[in-house]
Amino acid sequence: MRNLLKPLYAGLVLLFFSLLACSHSPVKTSSSCESLRGAIDMGSGSLKALGAKVNHCDQKIIAVIFKDQRPLPFKEALDRSKNKTIDAKTISLAEKEFLSLVQEMKDTGISNIQAVATSALRQAKNGKDIAQHISKVSLVPVRVISQKDEAMIGYTSAFVKAPEAIQPEEAVVWDIGGGSMQITYKDEDKIEVFQGKMASLGFKNLVLKKLFHQNPKSRPSPNPLQKKQSDAVILAEKNARKTLPKEFRKLAKDKQWYGIGGVWWHSVRGQLKKPSSISSDQIEKALVERSELNDSEIGGDFAPTEVTNLALTLGFMKALGLQKITPIDASLTEGLLFYKF
Repeated sequence: MRNLLKPLYAGLVLLFFSLLACSHSPVKTSSSCESLRGAIDMGSGSLKALGAKVNHCDQKIIAVIFKDQRPLPFKEALDRSKNKTIDAKTISLAEKEFLSLVQEMKDTGISNIQAVATSALRQAKNGKDIAQHISKVSLVPVRVISQKDEAMIGYTSAFVKAPEAIQPEEAVVWDIGGGSMQITYKDEDKIEVFQGKMASLGFKNLVLKKLFHQNPKSRPSPNPLQKKQSDAVILAEKNARKTLPKEFRKLAKDKQWYGIGGVWWHSVRGQLKKPSSISSDQIEKALVERSELNDSEIGGDFAPTEVTNLALTLGFMKALGLQKITPIDASLTEGLLFYKF
């Protein structure tokens, strides 16, 4: 099955969990284990940066030194393109913001920085050229990673950020970004991954096309969604039932689900008054209320996708039979601090 990887990076998985269970490993001195590291995630809709003092022996963040997130319209630029390339204006913006983040991290004393680019640059014909250009001007390596790597880095992030709360055998990590979706869990000695193509920006554009019969190039936002909110949920649920393997639809009862990435932590959680746990009933109630709002009433840089994010997550939860998920303040950057390519 194309969306199901068996096994995925077995050696990496064994290494990862051996680091978590480090009680049988020789104790290393703090001076040899501690360092300053930086990570940048060049996503489809935003740039995320994290700089921290870390213990790389135990895969722990000791102290966060720098953290920032900025809008980056890679996915929107790609969707506007007739030849599947990202335009020069968007590239220039990305370069400017990337260099700014790198300099701000260096000003805090962080020089060991690595960066990854995900879905939008994977899809763009000039994606690798963009990554190479930004690597050259910033002197920071930017890798266009596969969705498999993206899943593993996100999975690692969840354990790095909340290792005591998560039991590997019981956890499912669900990451929704601007351009792709990953659902990852451990099955005995294997890691299983769902590589979804539906995500925040793509779903917003699908709603515009299917429910409003509008071209996202001329109408970038579906807000106010109003009565079309129920149709948007159905649209998401149909996509989930079509693309999710049966194995993943059986996990709702037996596993604890954790949501990472901006869609879960900032968008959905933020619209629900920041609960520690998110239920499908809470999302449904918020969706009905917020479907009456336009972009200016919603506010923020990501207003066009806020309400459709509620419909997207609710539709997938319905397809999964999932009642509750715990959001974690983690993205790819936490895992990237420790990831070795």
